[in-house]
Amino acid sequence: FVTYNASQDVSRVLDILDTISKHEVWQVRNAVAHFLRCFQGCHKFLFTEPQTSTARNIILTMLADERKEVSNAAMSALTGLLASCPTQNVAAMVEKHIQRANAVIHRRKNKNQKTTSHEIDKNTVIKQQTSVYFLCAAVLSRPYHTPAYTPKALATLSKHSYERNASFVIRETVKMC
Repeated sequence: FVTYNASQDVSRVLDILDTISKHEVWQVRNAVAHFLRCFQGCHKFLFTEPQTSTARNIILTMLADERKEVSNAAMSALTGLLASCPTQNVAAMVEKHIQRANAVIHRRKNKNQKTTSHEIDKNTVIKQQTSVYFLCAAVLSRPYHTPAYTPKALATLSKHSYERNASFVIRETVKMC
């Protein structure tokens, strides 16, 4: 039970979720993402700012998961979390992820054009997946409103929908968004 005005309860749950989110079995990590989506959604009024930040960091780490199921569940959890954040906070985070997503594309264009997906370093793939999934979640978090960051986010996402070095999962996620 999480009781009102007992911040340590939420912090204990988040600490446990942070530990379990690194489990070697992908089904466990997937369950963490689903649980965090529901837990944060039901208790968002009890979360302090540091707890919201902790939940967001857990989700951001899970966005880069190699299993599509886990990263999709994390994107869904992030969508709910961003829906409850102030628009100006989301706009600042979107701007940061737009820069990261664009940097991945520019870095690849500056390299030799004959680069294959096997030669691309893992860190670049993680940055691309995290940024693209974050931008998708930000766009989907405001379905009945078009904040100022949405057109820029969509323009950045469109570049990843046809990039030949992007993974199939990233291209499909952008098309779904």
